[in-house]
Order: sequence, then C-alpha cells, then structure tokens
Amino acid sequence: LYSAQGADYSEDGFEGSVKVDYLNLPLMAKFYVAEGFSLEAGPQVGFLLSAKDVYDGGEDDWSDITKGIDFGLNFGIGYKLQSGLNFGARYNLGLSDLNDDPDSQADSAFKNSVIQAYVGFFF
Repeated sequence: LYSAQGADYSEDGFEGSVKVDYLNLPLMAKFYVAEGFSLEAGPQVGFLLSAKDVYDGGEDDWSDITKGIDFGLNFGIGYKLQSGLNFGARYNLGLSDLNDDPDSQADSAFKNSVIQAYVGFFF
C-alpha cells in the first residue's frame, strides 16, 4: 500500500511540514465478529520512498536522515457487503524511531502514528 504521511510543526518562529511517503506491507488477520463486521490486527513493515521538510521558502530532502524501514502494528475495523465491497478504518502504531541523523539533538523518538481509511472489493 502506498501511504503519504506527514506532520506540521511550529518551533522558535519556524513553521513547516514534514512529508514522508512509504510503501507499506501489512499482514492482517481478520476476525468476523458479526455478519459483515470484522476486527483486524497485524504487523506491518514500511519502506521509505521519500522524506522531506517543506517550509516557507523551500524544502530539504530528509531521506538520508530518516530510517529506511519502519515497523508497526495495525488495529482496525471493517465491514464487508454481500456484493464484495468492503471498507474500514485502521490505526497504525509505529514502533521504529525514524530519526537516523547522527547529529540530532532530539530528546524524543520520532515515530509514525497513522489513521487510515480504505475501500476494497472481494472477487
């Protein structure tokens, strides 16, 4: 799954956005709890496609200071219609510290936290 993610920030008078793109490979188990309704959970590995800092006046490539692989856990709910159409929502809890900058002065880890919505079709 392609996932465009990001966050806005404001610090010491600077404002900008961090934008990251991933190719995520989730391995989900679905548990049907009622007709059509399911709970789902499973691990995910994400491969960084790009990372950049976008601010007023320019942008910087952060691919070289962002870890290339992100591990996470997914939790979600879904509903499947008899026609095969299905939809749902997931929460992805990132487990990896994505900061790979050896000169970083950061006091905390940078981790993904993502809410996703999806639509699909079963043949």
